[in-house]
Amino acid sequence: MNDADREAVIRAAAAYDKVEQITHDLQRRLDETAAHLKAQETLVNELRLSLSEERNNCATYRAEAERARADSTAILGLLSNCKAMFDGFEIPSEKLPMRRQGNGDATSIAEQSTGNESILAPLEARVGGIASASE
Repeated sequence: MNDADREAVIRAAAAYDKVEQITHDLQRRLDETAAHLKAQETLVNELRLSLSEERNNCATYRAEAERARADSTAILGLLSNCKAMFDGFEIPSEKLPMRRQGNGDATSIAEQSTGNESILAPLEARVGGIASASE
């Protein structure tokens, strides 16, 4: 082998070593990129799962809010009915006379049914006979 061939072999070996080094470097970078991509895919899957859970929670909260609105509407209707019942009710401005019975209980004369039933008549008409039913 002459000197020219020897130098060509040395240059070819150096080029081969350089290509081999570049190949190893590219393989290492490819492995790192693949690992990074795998980690990113895992993160995306976790985020998708989290998003799905939050959407389910949001749907649950919306349903609870709708139930609460329906409940509040029902309560508002009930309170409106109660208000309508009491709007027609008037408390007499004069005091009803009170007298004591033998046992010390204070009762109104109207409650003793001594001919003063006419005092309760307007109340019975407005409340629908509740006062007479309680006697």
